[in-house]
Amino acid sequence: MTLYEELKWRGFIKDVSNEEKAMALLNEGSTSFYCGFDPTGLSLTVGHLVQIVRIMLLAQHGHKPVVLVGGATGLIGDPRQTSERKLLTLEESLANAERIKTQLSHFQKDAIFVNNYDWISKIDMISFLRDFGKSFNINYMLAKETVQARLETGISF
Repeated sequence: MTLYEELKWRGFIKDVSNEEKAMALLNEGSTSFYCGFDPTGLSLTVGHLVQIVRIMLLAQHGHKPVVLVGGATGLIGDPRQTSERKLLTLEESLANAERIKTQLSHFQKDAIFVNNYDWISKIDMISFLRDFGKSFNINYMLAKETVQARLETGISF
């Protein structure tokens, strides 16, 4: 069974724009791939197992994992459909990110580990809004079911 076939069999592949290219990329060489983890919790949970299995499987076939732990995005909180998000302090987010990185390194020592706090913390608000704010489409965001549900229940964003 090829890597592509195994990923499909495990339900890791649903829609592909160019199956021939995807098969060649996965089966006939080596590439880097990204997998992200949210540090809103103190440690990994069983919910992270699918991501960990995917990382290990791709790495076993010669692909290079880039594991991102979202120290900056962890400060924003984990959006939930039914309740307010718990906001972490900077210290909590960075400590959780470091613990999760340590736990993940037991599964994949050869991965490249990055924390998005390292570069997002250097972006100032004016530059961000000037350079990227014009690209945000409010109508697109308001059309999302999750945004509509939060607006109807009064849960913050």
